[in-house]
Amino acid sequence: MSRSVKRKIVVNATQFNWVLDDNDIDGVKDTHIRVHKEGETSNILYIDPYDWHFEVRPKFVALAIQFALASGWFSNESTKSMYIGYIDEKYYVLPEGIKFGYELLNKKT
Repeated sequence: MSRSVKRKIVVNATQFNWVLDDNDIDGVKDTHIRVHKEGETSNILYIDPYDWHFEVRPKFVALAIQFALASGWFSNESTKSMYIGYIDEKYYVLPEGIKFGYELLNKKT
């Protein structure tokens, strides 16, 4: 069954919305957690939730938002959207054109 999880979260005194469609993570690997500032949807943070140790919980989403903001993602400006992944208990910015961390593994082989 397909469903969406929509939540609000406050990070650094700013309210964000985060959404996860098709919450069945073990299903199709083509869904991100999408984050945007309340009332603005032009600049979206995409979080790859497919690392084995990533937990779809507010704590992990808040840490991802803090990492993205520190890495140059500003949801109140018209900058590009950012894609980030999580591996070995650390977040990282995915290179241009890569939307999921497992794509990096496929390119290395």
